[in-house]
Amino acid sequence: MDLLSAEYTLGSKTAIDACLVSSIIEVGVDIERLSLMGVIGQPKTTAQYMQVTGRVGRKWPGLIMMIYNPSKSRDRSHFEQFHSYHRRLYERVEPTSATPFALSAIQRALPGALILWARLHCSDRVNNFHAYENEINNALKLLRVRCEMVQTEAQDQERSLNELDRVCQELMVKWQQNPQQWENFPPENNGEYLMLWPGQYATRTQKTRGTVVASNMRQVDGSAELAISQGYVTHN
Repeated sequence: MDLLSAEYTLGSKTAIDACLVSSIIEVGVDIERLSLMGVIGQPKTTAQYMQVTGRVGRKWPGLIMMIYNPSKSRDRSHFEQFHSYHRRLYERVEPTSATPFALSAIQRALPGALILWARLHCSDRVNNFHAYENEINNALKLLRVRCEMVQTEAQDQERSLNELDRVCQELMVKWQQNPQQWENFPPENNGEYLMLWPGQYATRTQKTRGTVVASNMRQVDGSAELAISQGYVTHN
């Protein structure tokens, strides 16, 4: 990513002008200088197609070269309907399936939603929990009402309501431990934060006293950093 971001200058040996990637490029690559992409084979969905090809032309006009496989009927179909397909591209985006108030969604999103509501209605310091307590309860009440409206199965509704209460109570317990800052990026090891960044290192104490809050809709899974090393071990 750093090498791709580096602009070319006369005599530069760090900038690169080509990169071979898999479909993983569709997420998180926001490099303005990229302007040409060759796509081998039609992506499985229209949404993925738009995400992948949206990585180039972010600052200047970009060019996409589609390389279809004539032995695949799906690629041939897209080739034959190229103009009509692209004229109505947004109309063909597939709907996203979602389960309202799923337990995993509550666990990942509820702390951020409660903090957001509280901060919109109060501007006190983060370590003054009592200034925000009433607004947190108000936000929870609204979400409980919404959950009861959209959950049709009694068993699912009860499970979701219990999880709403549990996650909210967990947040309130952590908030009462007197955090000194809302958040900081990158976080410091000795910082006392209410909100922790996904994918960033946090000490055991910080995890106990803070809650992970996503900063965008893509931060839903854990991540790990890998590096390719030249330090190979040889065996006799």
